[in-house]
This record gives sequence, C-alpha cells and structure tokens, in this order.
Amino acid sequence: MVPALSGLFAPHWEEAARGTILGMTQYSTKAHLARALLEGIAQMSREVLEAMDRDSSAAGVQSLSLLRVDGGASRNN
Repeated sequence: MVPALSGLFAPHWEEAARGTILGMTQYSTKAHLARALLEGIAQMSREVLEAMDRDSSAAGVQSLSLLRVDGGASRNN
C-alpha cells in the first residue's frame, strides 16, 4: 500500500501521486490491509529519515542517534 492520499511529499515531492493498494487477492482480509497501511507508513518514514541522514551528512552534522514518535499510528499494536 502506498498511503499517498494527497500526494507524496518528502522526499519525493509528487503532488499528483495517489495512494494505491496492490497485490490483493480474494483471500485478502481487513487485517492484511491494516498491516499493509502500517508498513507503507513505516517505509515512507524510513525514506524521509534516510534523506535527512544524507542531507545532514552533507552538511557535516552527526547522524541521528534517537528518534521519537507520536500520533495515532505510533500507538498501534
């Protein structure tokens, strides 16, 4: 799942992009969709963190050593 309901922002900056769900079969369940959404959010977060690390390295700043998160998705079991 690509959770891009209003475009893909950092680090891609594609405002015309839209969310998509791929690979579904007749056996896909709500649990599969929920997991795919959470994994999509995690992958997008990883891409942003990698871009931040690249940019900070280029500026001579030390890599991130701590990440704190909040919001509804962070409380999901």
